[in-house]
Amino acid sequence: MATSQTRPFTIFGYYIDRIDAPEGHSVADEIAGFLLNPANYSGDVSNVSCSNGNGHDFELRDVQIDPSFQFVRGTLARIREDRPPVRDANKAVHPLHLAPGSNLLENNYFHYRRRDRLLFWHFNLRANFPSNFAQMLTRMTGNQLTYAATQVVKHSVLDDVTAIDVVDFAVSAPRNRLARESLDQVDPSSWGWFNPFQTMTDTGASTMSARIATRRSAGLNQGAVRQLIQGLQATVNTKKLRVELTDVDEPIDLLADRFKHKTEVQLDLHRNPHTASIWRAIDEAIQLFDQSAQDA
Repeated sequence: MATSQTRPFTIFGYYIDRIDAPEGHSVADEIAGFLLNPANYSGDVSNVSCSNGNGHDFELRDVQIDPSFQFVRGTLARIREDRPPVRDANKAVHPLHLAPGSNLLENNYFHYRRRDRLLFWHFNLRANFPSNFAQMLTRMTGNQLTYAATQVVKHSVLDDVTAIDVVDFAVSAPRNRLARESLDQVDPSSWGWFNPFQTMTDTGASTMSARIATRRSAGLNQGAVRQLIQGLQATVNTKKLRVELTDVDEPIDLLADRFKHKTEVQLDLHRNPHTASIWRAIDEAIQLFDQSAQDA
C-alpha cells in the first residue's frame, strides 16, 4: 500500500514491431540502428521531437544507451503547453510563472531491449501512450518506416500460426479526457475493416459488445483479426477482450493475461519519484518477465 513517502508504479510490457516488414528482415537490428544510435541524440535528448496530432508534443530524454548496444532506457516526455494554477499554503490560487520558452514535462519511463524488441513501459496516462513511443521511433526514421506497439500477453495469440476461432469484446465511448486521449493515440486508418468506436459515434451508442466467430478449421482471417485485436489492446476504452483458439479448451482473456508489474516507488522531499527507485522497479519487472518466460 502506498504511503506519504511512496507512490504506486505500474509497468507493462510491449513488443515493438515494424508494419509490413519484409519476411526474414531483422527488425531488431533495424530499430537499434535508430533508437540505439548516439548520433540521433544531443546529449541525452533526441534530436527530433514528435506530435500526436492532438497538440501534444513529446521527445526522448534522459537517454542511457548500453555500451554494448543491447538496450536503451530513458523517458518519453510529453511537453505540456498549459500552465496549471498553483495552490499556496493559505489555499489561495496563483498562476504558474515559467520563464519564456519553458514548459512542464510529463514522463513515461521506459527500458527497450534489443534482442526481443521488448519495451518495458511505465504506465502514466497524464503523459504518453505506448503508441507515442512507436510514433517517435517512426519519426526517427524520417517517417520512412512505420512501427507499432503490441501489448505482451502470456499467450501468443497474434502469432501467424495461431488459429483464432472467436473474438469476444466490449468497448465504451470515452467519458473523460484521459479516455479520449487513449483513443486518439490509435491511428484511425489502422483499424482497417472495422472501427467499433466509429460505429458508436455514427450510431450515438455509449457501449458496444460483439462476438465474432467462425466454424472454419483455419480460423478467422488472421490479418483482419490481428488488426482488430491490436487496436482494442491500444486503448483503455476496451472493457473486455477474449479470444478462443483452435484446440484450446478455455477462452483467453487478453486483458487479464497481459504482462503487468505493480509496485511502489520512493518519493523525494518534493514528492517526485526518486529516479533510482524507478529504475529498480523497472529492473524488477524485467526480472519477473524473464522468470515467467522460463517457467512457461
